[in-house]
Amino acid sequence: TIRRSSIIEWLIVAYVFSAPLGNLVRFSSDENSLGLTTVLLFIIVIFGFQITLNNLLRSFIFQSFFVLIIWIILASTFSSTPIPTLISGIQLLLYLSLAIITFESIHNEDFIVRLITALCFGGLISSSTTIIDHFNLMNIPRVNEISVGTLVDSRVLMQAIVPFARRTAMAAYYSLTI
Repeated sequence: TIRRSSIIEWLIVAYVFSAPLGNLVRFSSDENSLGLTTVLLFIIVIFGFQITLNNLLRSFIFQSFFVLIIWIILASTFSSTPIPTLISGIQLLLYLSLAIITFESIHNEDFIVRLITALCFGGLISSSTTIIDHFNLMNIPRVNEISVGTLVDSRVLMQAIVPFARRTAMAAYYSLTI
């Protein structure tokens, strides 16, 4: 029989694999579009709701993060753009749930190895598509679609930015994954 915990573990592994892929796993090219990682996040949170609830009731650290996020959500009502800010706060709750569920799923070394392997393969695919597209070996949709450069000695040095719309989006994906 398949245990619920093993399903959650494999969903987390799938999330960690797909997170570095950025725009490659989105459902459209719009920067705010949903994608595979969003679907996996919702499924993981639904399957692991009881795990999240139990940890919120007994862990001071998770309670602290929860209170902070609720405060952020309440403060968003004073924002000049309250709806997008509220949505960001709700996303933080989902990511907190993902962190709690992942924390509770780490029971053995095998799971940690699967997570690291998934992250490495996702990162390998992400960086490979970036290099292939950057050197014009093949045009890969949603990879390096915007031009980013850095001014160095009065010259602009162009950068490859992987399959993310912005470098901050890339940093957000990797930090959440790690």
